[in-house]
Amino acid sequence: MRSPFSKLTYYKLPDQHPEIIRGSVEAPCWVILRSEEAENESFIDLLSKILAAVKLQLPEGVALLQVERSKNYSLPKMLGSLQGKRIIAFGVTPTRLGFQLAHLRNQIIAIGHNQLLITDALQSVATDQQAKRALWTVLQRLFEIES
Repeated sequence: MRSPFSKLTYYKLPDQHPEIIRGSVEAPCWVILRSEEAENESFIDLLSKILAAVKLQLPEGVALLQVERSKNYSLPKMLGSLQGKRIIAFGVTPTRLGFQLAHLRNQIIAIGHNQLLITDALQSVATDQQAKRALWTVLQRLFEIES
């Protein structure tokens, strides 16, 4: 007899955590970048300007994490029991971070007592005015800034 669960999709959860390259895990805001952007000073300068607009700066108050293009990670395991984090992932899908969610770009997703924002890669934000405006709109909601 065939198992009633044979048609269900199974997901292997990764064990690897994104690498913290600046700041600390205790920071209230985490920013996740693809490694090619995290290693590019012009993108770090752009990120610094974005963070300054919401009254944050690297590395005080912000942990900068990087992910490799070909790997999947377990952000839920890394978060563990941590609460109150605002997490911004630039150009990284929820699946690559260990969440089985639809890719909801520029929407704030509640993950326990944390907030996750998946947005365009910094390269797109740098060159596309529409992407820049969409990011600013959602950052105002995430950081409760009056427009």
